[in-house]
This record gives sequence, C-alpha cells and structure tokens, in this order.
Amino acid sequence: MSAGGSDDRDPERTSGEGGDRGSPSGSGPDVQAGTDWRERGRMALARLVGASATERALISLAALVASMLVGAVIVLAAGRTATCSQAAVTYFEVGFCYDPARVYDRLFLGALGDPINPLFDPLHGQFAAPFREGWTPFNARMGDTLAETTVLILTGLSVAVAFRAGIFNIGTQGQLIVGALASTLAMLGVAPYLSGTVGTLVIVPFGLLVGGVFGGLYGAIPGALKAYADANEVITTIMLNFVAGFLALYLLETHVGDESSLSTKTRDLPEFAGFPRLAFQPSDEFSVVALALALLAVAAVALLLDRTAFGYDLRTTGVQPEAAEYGGVDAARTTVASLALSGALGGVAGTVYVLLFFGYFQTGVPSYGFDGITVAILAGNNPLGVLPAALLFGVLKSGTTSIQVDPSLDIPVQLVGVLRGLIILFVAMPEFFRLLGGRVIDLEGRQPAVATDGGSEAAGGEGDDRGGTTMRDLAPEAAEDGWLGRFTGRGLVAAVAAALFALLAVAALLAPSSVPGRLFAILTSKGTLASTLRLSVPIALAAVGGIFAEKSGVINIGLEGLLIIAAFTAVLGVDTTGSIWAGFLLGVLASVALAAVFAVVCIRFRADQIIAGLAVWLVALGLAPFAARLVYGGPNTTQIPTPGTITVPVLAEIPFFGALFDASPTVYLMFAVVALAWYVLNRTAFGRWVRASGENPKALDTVGASVRRVRYAAVLLSGVFAGMGGASLAFGVGQFTGSGQTMVNGKGFIAIVAYLFGNYNPVGALLSTMLFAGLEAVQTPLQFAGLGVSRTLVQAVPYVGVIVVLALVGRTQIPEAAGEHYESGED
Repeated sequence: MSAGGSDDRDPERTSGEGGDRGSPSGSGPDVQAGTDWRERGRMALARLVGASATERALISLAALVASMLVGAVIVLAAGRTATCSQAAVTYFEVGFCYDPARVYDRLFLGALGDPINPLFDPLHGQFAAPFREGWTPFNARMGDTLAETTVLILTGLSVAVAFRAGIFNIGTQGQLIVGALASTLAMLGVAPYLSGTVGTLVIVPFGLLVGGVFGGLYGAIPGALKAYADANEVITTIMLNFVAGFLALYLLETHVGDESSLSTKTRDLPEFAGFPRLAFQPSDEFSVVALALALLAVAAVALLLDRTAFGYDLRTTGVQPEAAEYGGVDAARTTVASLALSGALGGVAGTVYVLLFFGYFQTGVPSYGFDGITVAILAGNNPLGVLPAALLFGVLKSGTTSIQVDPSLDIPVQLVGVLRGLIILFVAMPEFFRLLGGRVIDLEGRQPAVATDGGSEAAGGEGDDRGGTTMRDLAPEAAEDGWLGRFTGRGLVAAVAAALFALLAVAALLAPSSVPGRLFAILTSKGTLASTLRLSVPIALAAVGGIFAEKSGVINIGLEGLLIIAAFTAVLGVDTTGSIWAGFLLGVLASVALAAVFAVVCIRFRADQIIAGLAVWLVALGLAPFAARLVYGGPNTTQIPTPGTITVPVLAEIPFFGALFDASPTVYLMFAVVALAWYVLNRTAFGRWVRASGENPKALDTVGASVRRVRYAAVLLSGVFAGMGGASLAFGVGQFTGSGQTMVNGKGFIAIVAYLFGNYNPVGALLSTMLFAGLEAVQTPLQFAGLGVSRTLVQAVPYVGVIVVLALVGRTQIPEAAGEHYESGED
C-alpha cells in the first residue's frame, strides 16, 4: 500500500467500459443488456466497482455498515450481561437490556436534533409528514454536530496530507495540543491591546497563524527524525503525543495556568476573541465562519496536492519514493515539509477547538487527533472525501451526548470508540469486500482491489514489495551511516549511559549529599531495581511477541491493544473466578483472540498491517473501558488480589542485586519466556521456519512448509506473550484503569522500540526494556528526593527517552519480507 491517493492505472482498466469489462461473465458484449434486470444490475455493479474512486467509496460504506453490525452484536451482548427490570428488546424470545436500534437512533438522529416525525411510519401504513413539526436544520444539536465536524475536517486533513506522502503521522493529537496551547497564550498576550470587531478581525487570524506555526514545528520534529535519523514516525509521533500532554500540563501547573480556577486551564480569552456566531444562534459552540475556514482548508489542500509542484513531489514520494529521488525530488526535505504541513493543520485544528468550545485551553483535550486518523482512512486520504467522513464522525461524537442524556439508555459512550476502531479494521481489508462482491459479479482478470488509501493492493510473494504498506521504516534496512555517522547506534547509547553513570559515581564519592550523589543513590538502590523489573515485565513480554510476529513477516503494531484487552480481562477473570491464575489465563486467551482477528485480517484478507494494527489498538482502547463501564459502572475496575513475591533466602539480602531474588512470579516468568524465546528462534526447526517466513517466504514455500501457517502461529504467539504482559501489568497495579489512554499508556509501542533496539534478539529486547523501565522507575524517587524536578516532567522522561534512542540507534536490519503479503505459489 502506498500512502498516496493518486491513481496511475490504465483508464481502460478503471473505466469499466472497455473490452469485456462490461460483462459480468467476462465474455465480452454477448450478454444483451436489458434482457434480465438481474444481469443489468450485475453489469452496472461491475462498472461501478471498476472505478477506483467509487470502489473506495463502496468499501468505506461497506466498512461502516459492517462495523455497525458488529457494534450491534456488542450492544446485544452487553445487554445480556446488564441487569434491568424490563428488557428493552426481545429477539428469539431472549430479552436484552439494550436495544441496538434505539442506541443508533440516539447516536445518529439525536445528533441531528431528532428530525424524524414519530408518526411517520410507512411500513405500518402511517404516512404523516416525514419531518417533525418545528424541526429546523439550524437547531442547537445540529450546531454542536457541525462544530465537532469542523475540528475533524482539519484533523482529517492533517493525517491525510502525511499519509499521501507515505508517512504515518499518528501525532496529530500532540500537534493539536501544542497548537491550541501556543495560540491561546499568544492571543492572551495581545488581547489587552485589542477590542471590539477590529480586535476579532486581528486576534482570530493571529491565533490561527500561531497555532499553525507551532503545530507545524512540532510536526517537523518527527519529520526530521525520520528524514535524517531514520527514526520510525509511527513510534516517534505516538511518543510525542504523550510528551505534548505532559508539557502542556507542566506549563499550566507551573507557569501559565489560571490560579483562580480549580481546573487546570489558562485564563479565559476575552469575548471578542472568537468566531462570530451566525445562523445557529442556540448553539454556543458552532460558527459558520469556522466551518467555512475548514472548507477553505479542504480546497487549499486539494489544490496543493493536485496542482502544485510540491504536491506532485509529495504524492510521488508517497507512491514511489525511489522513482521520486531518481527524478530529483529531495525525499528528506519533502518528508520534513509534509509532516510540518500536517502538523500545521493539526495546530490550526487546536486553535479552532479552543475558539469554538471553551475560549481557553485546558488539559484533557478530546481525541480529535486519533479520530482524524479514522476520518482520513475512511476518506481514502482524499481531501474532498474528508468532508463526508468528518461529518460522520461529527455525528458520532455529538450523538454520544444524546445517549448520555437519554434516561432510557444506560449504554457506555465508549461504544463510539469501539465503532471507530471497527471502521478502520474493515476499511483496512478491501479484499474481504472483494470476496463478498465476487459472489455477485465476476471479478476474474480484474485489477486487484484498491488499498485503503487508494493505491493498488499487493500481489505479494518474493520480489514484490507492494504488499500493503511494507513500512520498512518501522526499522529501516541496515546502512553504514546513521544521523551521527559511524558513532551512532547501540554502542553510542551504551557508551553515553556508561559515561554518565561513571560521572555520577565519582560525584557521589566526592559529595554524597550533593544532587549527583543523591541521584546516584536512587539509581543504585535495591528499590529502583525492583521497580525496574516489575515495570519491565509487560514491555519485555510484548516485545518478545512482537519479535515472533515481525520475524515471520507480519508487523504487529497492535501490541498496545493486546496489552489493554489482556489487562482488563485478567482483572475481570480474577474478580469473577476468585483465582489469580484463572484470571491470568483468561487475559492471555483474550489477547490471543484479538491477535487471531488481526492475523486473519492481515494474512487471509491481505489488509494493510500498519492500519490493521492501529485498528486493533483503537478497538481495544474503546472496548476495554466500554466493558469496564458495563461491569463496574466506570472505566476503572475494583481492586483484585495479586500474587505475592517469591523470595530466595540469603540471595535476597544482597545489596541491589537482591531484588532479582525477591520478586513477583511474573518477573521470573519474564526471564523464562525470554530464555525460551531465544532458544526457539535460534535452536529449533520452528524458529528457522519463522525466520525464513520473514526473510525468504518463497524458499520456505519451496521446501513444502506453509508460509501462511507459520505466520498464523507467530502472530498467535505474539498474542500469547502480549497477553502474559497485559495480565502481569494488571497484577502489578492491582486493577484496570481505563481513563485516558488506559493504564497501558504507550507500553506496547515502547515494546516495539525495545525489540528494534535489541535487534530482534529476545535478550537484547529485555535489556532495552530494562533501560526504558528504569527511566520510569526513578520517577517516584526523584519526585520525593528534593531535587527540584517537576513531577510532570519526570513522567515524560520515558517517552522522551524512546525518541532519543530511536534517533541514536540509526538503522536496523529487519526481515526482508516484513509487511509483505505472500500466497503459496506466487513469484
């Protein structure tokens, strides 16, 4: 899959009118149109599917319908677990507490202000006026929906621009936060010198400009890291989301917050600092002017991509980077510029969010950046397609309010998050819908299905690097030089760490009570090592799972989602059965089930592995809090009993290293799994098959082994190990917390960095994990050591550490066929 949306295919192949394309049987014009209405319908459908843009639209529509059907099943299942005095709906003589039809009615029609007349029921012979008396499209609820849509148009454009350049910008949320905060502070700074209508005309464009500049600069950071340090932008942008949140919180707590408010927010902007409210007077949040600005941005981006030299360079880099460089395109500069433009749009979205909704910046910004990913994917990264996709998700976000205020519904609003992930999951596998369509029309000999971004689907096999998004940038191929030349890489990281530790040791010997001395004492304490080991468990186990999947040729960036679902299920299992180890097993099984879905989607239906992995993450991110809300009444569960420690006498008393012999059973499990994984990968036939599947699947196929089965087994193993990690995390905390990014909070993505830094070696991944976990382990001691370090900044250290390590490691040799689809017998 390319991240570009251009279509360079032969018009004869896409028009559906040439040769035998009009015949569903592929027999040319022998079938007379009009002789059978079914044949005419089949021919029309064949022509429709032949048009790539139409195919993308049909796939998006089918994905929406499929996700809603699965969502309805989830609602019904939730309705069976809930307790109610009277069933809301009955199917097959079985009562359910929740009615999916009612949920979707509130979700969609509620977001539009209830336009349908309840007396309009043609199916039962009631032909009253279709629209409710007094309803107007300018109602307050519609205004709220369009306000959400306005922000989503901008975040969708932000993601689409980067995707069209072949860059996976998952950091629009962080860029939105930076732009929103920077623009708010800038407008507060100039507000005393302005007033009235003139003030509005000056301060609003000024705020938008500042938001765009700071969002663009923040977006340029991962762009530069990708272009000049070969750091994967998926990981760096995700980490920068966390950094942006911590940075904003730090500034609000210490420098720019409103001291008179109990909330963590800036001072309020003056009344004139906002978009004029026109037409939708009942709505306090929507402005037609803001929507017009978003529509102008759509037109500008469309023209930029399709009518300018920069747009051509950007699209060419996304579709064929090697050809673009051969043609004189500066790929590095284009990468930085693309992410800067993407970030600028995210920053503008942040400014619009502030001006529309609050008139000040506060922490806890809704997930518009992540919703923008869904909008862009659903739109096929087409700027014009962003409009209906943003409207759909504007309806979903606004409709959650209708669900919350409806006394007859007690359904958790996290359902919208589940639907978001499901939509991405279905959009990611166009081959699934082609198989369904193939039962209606004959698609033999036709071109492959378009990918989720409008590019061609992969043929797969040896020598074919078009198999979806190969994303070799997850760990780019080996090269002699990195950003810092021959001094980059693991050796440099180790050398710098050793040098800093030595300096601290010397300072501690000379002045034990000094700041370096106290810091050295923290780093060498037994408690720090114990915390490091405990925090390493989920990351290291997930990293081992990622190694098996990627060595087989399947890039599983959904490890975060596997950790989330396993953590919740483990807690629920312990709470239900009263057995810690039964809960542990149930957590692993839940992770394996989700990994199996990912495996089928990627291996059977040839979905883009990166997008499918993101979908797995987003599904789990919504599903776990959804289930927690059903069972426990909120996103957090109750406390559960946890396993104690296993203490080895005498050895546990050794200073510092004694923590190795006085630890939870999950710590010993971690060491055992790492040792076993190393042995399996390097000393067994299955390990050789896994490596061959990722390096040379054709050779493995030639000797009679099934590449597909090996990859299924490897992905399921990633589910097993990630499930162990998620359950261990839950036992370490003693409960599941589903607020925000959940208790997992990026550990699955850190696991990916750990095994890349560990060069796909389970032992190396463990050592890398302990480095990252150590950064997190020192947070609490540093906060209470009197070193004058901000608690919020210390919390950001692990995420900054991940970015720094990615920048310094340079390039890593990845399996040759990682990310590519393969079918037996392909050349």
